[in-house]
Amino acid sequence: AMISSFSRTSRHVRPSLGQQRRRIDLQAMKRRTVAVGKIAKMTSAMKLIASMRIRKVEKLLEGVRPFSNAMLRVWNTPQIDLSGDIKHQAFIPMTTQSGLCGSVNSAVNRFIKSEVPASEAKGVPSDLIIIGAKGKAGLSGALGHKYLLSFDEVDRLAKNGFPFMQTLDMANRIVSDPRTAEMDVSRFIFNYYKQTGIFLLSDLPIVSKELAAKNLGGLASYEIEGDETEVLENLWEYRFASMLHYTLHEMSCSEQGARMIAMDGASSNAKDVHRSLLLIYNKERQAGITNELLDIVVGGASLRISVED
Repeated sequence: AMISSFSRTSRHVRPSLGQQRRRIDLQAMKRRTVAVGKIAKMTSAMKLIASMRIRKVEKLLEGVRPFSNAMLRVWNTPQIDLSGDIKHQAFIPMTTQSGLCGSVNSAVNRFIKSEVPASEAKGVPSDLIIIGAKGKAGLSGALGHKYLLSFDEVDRLAKNGFPFMQTLDMANRIVSDPRTAEMDVSRFIFNYYKQTGIFLLSDLPIVSKELAAKNLGGLASYEIEGDETEVLENLWEYRFASMLHYTLHEMSCSEQGARMIAMDGASSNAKDVHRSLLLIYNKERQAGITNELLDIVVGGASLRISVED
């Protein structure tokens, strides 16, 4: 009689369907809580890395800016009329190799997507020389047929501190390409770095050798020794490489500053979500334990009543 009574009451203490579902939900919530905690740690680490890199690239930019500004002052070509002197142009969007850096890349890509059709509507054919994988990926759908050249070694150059000789090699590949010889102007589209998380979209036009030779600007006051044509051609190529070198540094500073701000916000949000999930998980787990204890107590009381009967 005691054995049969125990068998009858044992059915009452078996986990119900609701209890089984609660256990499954708790396991899923635990996995999600752990995953969000890992995301918070990862974003915190990325913020720390970006904050370390921003100091290095800011110092490099401080040395590059004065030299680039001097080059622009010496050969300050006048503004070119797009409806007159320009017959063909190339846009050079300066983008990063990786994402998670706010609107650094999207701002450049949006400008290119709007400016290229607008220029062609004015009768100025426009092509693209892409710097960075994000520009190549972001513009491939709408303007993929406009690609002339693309460069994906931005990260490698950044790790080495953007050595000028490697930048010069990149510039030579652009200048020596027969298709770029047709361009009347090359427009560097980049983010001008002001301070951490603050940058301005900028457009830096570099006119062709032929147009530059006709518009010497401040260079006209200098006396040139030797073959003037050869000297001006070499100086123009050096100036183009210098501007590429300069805009790479501006892009790198903007990237690291924006990434530090973005990862700071992502880390804070992930920590808030992790705390909320952990609180909910603990409440549900404690409620589940309480219900199981109640089931055990009720089952034990039922067993005692059955035994007494």
